[in-house]
Amino acid sequence: MSAPKKEKKPVPDAYKLRIERTDASVKAQYSLLGVATQSIMDVINEDVEISPGKCWKKAGSKWDVAALQCLTDLISKRIQDSMHCVAGGEFSATVRYAQQTLVILGCPAIRILFYKPVPLSSKSPIPETPPTANLDPSCASSVKVLESLEVEEDTLEMAKACLGAEAGPEDTTASMDAETAAHATATARAVRLRDALNFTTGPQWHVVYDKHPVAVSVPTPVRMTLQRGRYTFVVFRHAAEEPSWFHLAQLNPTAVKVVLAALLLGAYLTYKTSCRTVESKWAVNVCGKLDANMHFILFAIAMVFVYSRLISFVKKMQAGKRKPPATGSGYVAKKDKAK
Repeated sequence: MSAPKKEKKPVPDAYKLRIERTDASVKAQYSLLGVATQSIMDVINEDVEISPGKCWKKAGSKWDVAALQCLTDLISKRIQDSMHCVAGGEFSATVRYAQQTLVILGCPAIRILFYKPVPLSSKSPIPETPPTANLDPSCASSVKVLESLEVEEDTLEMAKACLGAEAGPEDTTASMDAETAAHATATARAVRLRDALNFTTGPQWHVVYDKHPVAVSVPTPVRMTLQRGRYTFVVFRHAAEEPSWFHLAQLNPTAVKVVLAALLLGAYLTYKTSCRTVESKWAVNVCGKLDANMHFILFAIAMVFVYSRLISFVKKMQAGKRKPPATGSGYVAKKDKAK
C-alpha cells in the first residue's frame, strides 16, 4: 500500500521570493528561485533529510545561524553545482563572480545570494602596496574567532589585525547616522581584509558580513568566521576550475557555430583543390561521387542550423521573458545585498 501523498502547503507571504538582481539567464533565474522556495518550505516544515536533521526545530522560531546553514546546505545539495549560496537578512559581500551567474533573491523574511567564482587565471585587482603595512598587531585582540578551518595561523592573525584596526578617518562617517556609519565602517574593514588576503596569499578571497545571522555554503574547506563588535565576517577562499573547451562552447554557442562553419568551409575548399590537382583514377572516382552528393550534404548542414535556431526561438517565446540586463562583476552593496 503506497504512502499517502503529502499535502502541498502554500508559501507564506513572508517567504514569497522575488528576483532582486541578476545577470543570469531566465532559465537559471527561475530554476534557482524554485529550488530556494522549496528548500525554505522544507526547513520550515521540518521536512529536511540532511544533517543535522530537523535543524529548524533546534534553531528555534527565527532564522538564526543554524537554520540558515541548514537552508544553504540543502540548497547546495539540490543544485549540485559549484554555485556559492549565501543566506541571511541585510548582509553585504565583497566578492568576484563570473558573468551571467549572479542571482539575488529576496523576501521580507530572508535574502539569498547565488554566484559562481572566477578561475584563478583571471586577472584579480591586487593593491600595489600591502594593506597591512600600518596595522598594529595588538588591535587583533578586539576580534573574536568563531570558526577557523584549514587556515594558517599567520593568515588568521593578519585577518584579525585587519578587522581590529580602525577603518579610516572618522570625518568620512561624521555626517552619517549611527547605523549607516557602522555599516560603512564594516564595509571598509571587509574590503581591507579582502585586499590584504589577496595581496599576501593570492587572489579569490570572498568576504560576507552582517550584524544579523548569515550563513554560507561553498565547496571549499578554507574558511574562517570572525566577529568584530556587532558584525560577523565570514571569509573563505575558492576559485572556479579552469574552463574547458566544452564549457566555453556552452557559454558562447554562437562563436562555436562560427568556428564550425569556418572549418567546414576550409575542408570544402581543401577538398575541391585536392580534386583538381590529383589525377589518379581512384581520386577522380572519389571526387566525382562526393561532387554528386555535395549539394545534399550542404543542404543538410543548413537545415540543422536553421532547425537549431528555430528551437531556440520557440523556447524564448515560451519563456515570455526578455534577456536580463548584464551587470558585471564587483561589489554588492547593502541595498543590493551583494558586491
